[in-house]
Amino acid sequence: MIPKIALIAVSVREALLVFISVFAIAFVPATLAWLSSVTAGVGFDIFARAAVDVWLLGHGVHFEMTFPPSVAAAFPLPGIDKPFGLSLAPLAFGLLTALLSIRFGRRTIELGSQFIGPITGTVTFAVLNTVIVLFAITPGAMPVLWRAFLLPPLIFLLGVIVGARGEIGRSGGAAERVATRVSTWVRALDEHWRAVLELGLRGAAGLLASLAAFAALLLAVLVIASFPQMVALYEGLHAGAAGSFILTLIQLMLTPNFVLWVMSWLTGAGFAIGVGSSVSPLGTQLGLVPSLPIFGVIPAGQVWFGYAWLAVPVLAALLWSIAMRRRLVMRLGGPHLGGWAWIGALVTAVAAAVIVLLLAWMASGSAGPGRLSLVGIVPWQMAVWTFVDVGIGAVIGWLIPGRRSRLG
Repeated sequence: MIPKIALIAVSVREALLVFISVFAIAFVPATLAWLSSVTAGVGFDIFARAAVDVWLLGHGVHFEMTFPPSVAAAFPLPGIDKPFGLSLAPLAFGLLTALLSIRFGRRTIELGSQFIGPITGTVTFAVLNTVIVLFAITPGAMPVLWRAFLLPPLIFLLGVIVGARGEIGRSGGAAERVATRVSTWVRALDEHWRAVLELGLRGAAGLLASLAAFAALLLAVLVIASFPQMVALYEGLHAGAAGSFILTLIQLMLTPNFVLWVMSWLTGAGFAIGVGSSVSPLGTQLGLVPSLPIFGVIPAGQVWFGYAWLAVPVLAALLWSIAMRRRLVMRLGGPHLGGWAWIGALVTAVAAAVIVLLLAWMASGSAGPGRLSLVGIVPWQMAVWTFVDVGIGAVIGWLIPGRRSRLG
């Protein structure tokens, strides 16, 4: 058995590594940018604060931006001379923190620490987060404080809980009592309800994972096909080696956002890069867009096959619903599901719509003043389109096999 003081020391070290690993993604490029412009007379504290702001933004923290008149005059953007919000989160930051904290949660359990390790690690991460939040407070770029103090440690804590979930219910005390009550409540449900809810939720998660994989593959194909346009955009920016590196890193950290935008495009809801713009299977209407080379992949005008792309989420829902229906038949011991098939289809469609509503909300926001106050997905539109697309595939998948079995 490892002594408590050793467990505390290991947990502090692991939490520190998680924090530094993710923070370095913003801090190292900021340092390189400072070194490449050291002759300009800009202090390192400006670049360090920018790294802190990017790290917080990537964990869901919103900012209220106010540029001095002299700075605003140097950027000819409508509305930049007035206060504006900044809320578009590069989701890769939060995702990396969650993944590393899951690993941390597993390691603490492996060391025999059921409470000391997770609590110590979370407190350590929260203290480090508090330090950088205090450093980030400035009138020109003011973070929303409740988000800044709460969200990064909450992401870390949720990852720790997921990583340590194997021990929940076997650790004794309050955790075991809570797990026992939850399992007792689940077992008290009617067998039909328990099965159809479980399989409906599993089908929704599976089809969305399949849709995300297809969206990521489609994005990769578009990047390869549009590589010459992207190179031309890089050259047109004249950013130099350091600037190009930072631009590439920004796009990499926004990759989860882009995948979700492509998912929204496949459902028919599309996405926007500025107020009044629209990118959907029906066509593309864009005005001025941020200077990111990745936007060179956006097709101009009409799209091949148009709304035929909506068959992708419908097909994913169809295949997963057929698979879940077969499992339900095996669990209930007969092919005649009756109204339970309708309930399974409804659970699948509603669960998928709710999940994408949350994902779209996280992947979108404001990226600047004026028309850039809307960049990404309109969450309710993606939820409605997903409900319709998934609903069509789910109804067919849950019901048609049953009709065929009755005819046979």
